[in-house]
Amino acid sequence: MTCFSLRRISFVGWMLLQGCPFVALGDMPQKPETEKRNLAVARARETLKTAGVDPSQLTVAHVQSVTWHDSSLGCAQPGIQYLQVLTPGYQIELQGTQGHYVVHVAGNQAIVCTGQGTPASRLARPLVPVRGIDLMTQRAKQMLAAVVHAPEEQINTVGFEPQVWADTGLGCPTPNAPVPGRVSGFKIKLEHAGREYTFNTDLHRVIACPAIEVE
Repeated sequence: MTCFSLRRISFVGWMLLQGCPFVALGDMPQKPETEKRNLAVARARETLKTAGVDPSQLTVAHVQSVTWHDSSLGCAQPGIQYLQVLTPGYQIELQGTQGHYVVHVAGNQAIVCTGQGTPASRLARPLVPVRGIDLMTQRAKQMLAAVVHAPEEQINTVGFEPQVWADTGLGCPTPNAPVPGRVSGFKIKLEHAGREYTFNTDLHRVIACPAIEVE
């Protein structure tokens, strides 16, 4: 009869004695680069579709692997703090009769961005207007004009960026309990008299977030 001293058997050895399969972490399969690129392109198309652009009419002009220095993906907005962490991803350019778009993708995050040549202080925005967002921006201007008692012509559009929220509250305080679920939309930024205002929209509703405080 063979006896073993458990004090002298490593955890791996004990697992093998029990007949348990063992896989080294270094042997875990990794997604090939081509698959990663294809997933990033699919994410870019999905983001454009959310913005009201038909991605089936666009062709991929260029895909480039990029590592950004923070979580803004190279599309930083003024007044927002980003994690200072190296963020690998892809810069994807798609073009067609609708226009030319640059989308920055990192994992599940995708931002329609102007891409090259855009100062970091500018708000990320598509290279051409997207359907649906124009109407929501106009509604946001009307809401802001009513609160600050100013003509709509004096309110400027700073820019907008695709967003995904975890519920129907669109990331804003609401008197009613929001319904959980993935909700896509946009964060719109307007400016009046040197002050910026943020509105969130799911392309059906527009919410001032945070609420506008009249000075």
